[in-house]
Amino acid sequence: MVRLGLKSKHANQGFTLLEVMLAVAVFAAAASILLMAGSGTLQKVQLLEEKTLAVQVAENYLSELRWTKKKQSGNTEKEIKFADREWLVKSVIKTTENKGILRVEIAVERKLSWREDEYQLATLVAFMEADAT
Repeated sequence: MVRLGLKSKHANQGFTLLEVMLAVAVFAAAASILLMAGSGTLQKVQLLEEKTLAVQVAENYLSELRWTKKKQSGNTEKEIKFADREWLVKSVIKTTENKGILRVEIAVERKLSWREDEYQLATLVAFMEADAT
């Protein structure tokens, strides 16, 4: 005689060891993928922050140059501390065809103690009025 609807006494014992191990492996793989994706996003956010600050450093330096009484063409390098970071600002000032206008190129690099080289984060090209001499 067949009994419908009744389960054997062994049907409610839970998962086998193999099933549990497989579930843990799938969970570990999914967690590691999510962790790597989050890490990449964090690195991109940090780089965007660095670039934003570098642009602010370049704009601040351009403002300093515009307020300088004696503007000369040439190359300069200056170390600046801004937002608890050290920056290396390189500027090139050139004369233009118009005698009253100077072309300014400003490159901002991050100065890091653990790196021998600097890496450029922002470049700003602008024009400003030359000295009225």
